[in-house]
Amino acid sequence: MSMNARQLFSDMGSTKTSEGGRYIVEGRYHLKTTEVKCFESTREQGKYYFCADFSVEDSSVSTYGKGDKISWLVKLGTDTSNANIKELMKALIAGASDEDIDAATMEEALSPDQPLAGTVLYCNAYKQEMKTKPGQYFTRCMWYSEPIEIHSNGQAE
Repeated sequence: MSMNARQLFSDMGSTKTSEGGRYIVEGRYHLKTTEVKCFESTREQGKYYFCADFSVEDSSVSTYGKGDKISWLVKLGTDTSNANIKELMKALIAGASDEDIDAATMEEALSPDQPLAGTVLYCNAYKQEMKTKPGQYFTRCMWYSEPIEIHSNGQAE
């Protein structure tokens, strides 16, 4: 029995695309910001995420080359989400202090104008064990507005 495309994809019109993508993994990066955004989880109603999208300029990660698109994702509402996002924002906004990054700053950054698009920054990402879940790890990102050395072997000077 053969089916035609119209039958196979009859529910395509109501299907939502995934926000999935390639994410920052352990390594060192020179990045250009393409977008910062927030969105609601498609799997868990009421759960929100902050996402920063980047274009790779250079990286110590062999699978990520110049021009590749990668993302940094933070689940909002956790004990550390605002502090982690603030660290990124301080690298994106030259000279910003902790006090400069507030709700108004975030509202502007997330606006349709995307004022941070094109901003260059640097990241050192490494594995860190979760304090509350021994044996489980997450990728910790340290953000910099100034260049950091990127070596093909991933080692820092």
